[in-house]
Amino acid sequence: MNTSQGALYFGAGIDTAQFRRDIESMRRDILGLTQTTVQQTGQMDSAFKNLSIGIASYFSIGAIKSFVTELINVRGEFQKTEIAFSTMLKSEAKAAELMGQMVDLAAKTPFSLQEVSAGAKQLLAFPDPG
Repeated sequence: MNTSQGALYFGAGIDTAQFRRDIESMRRDILGLTQTTVQQTGQMDSAFKNLSIGIASYFSIGAIKSFVTELINVRGEFQKTEIAFSTMLKSEAKAAELMGQMVDLAAKTPFSLQEVSAGAKQLLAFPDPG
């Protein structure tokens, strides 16, 4: 203990080595947390990308399957209608000509080919006045 003109004088010192070790430890913890966050974010991005690709593929495959199924159904209906008209008209050539006219009419009017076909079948069911 020192005295200076009768007053007590105390000296204090700080051990900065421990302070620096603590700061370095905190810095390493923060860097580790940052790296972990970056890795986890990358994994989440990758998972979401894979999920979105999977969902898009599922819906694309579903849409393609639906389109192909609808195309097959429409072609089947077209063939059945063609056969029905061939039978009713007793001529494949006349049936093909009538089908062409019906497709043209369906394209130019708000009626679907099925509606035009149903109307044509009803008209053909009437007896020939001639």
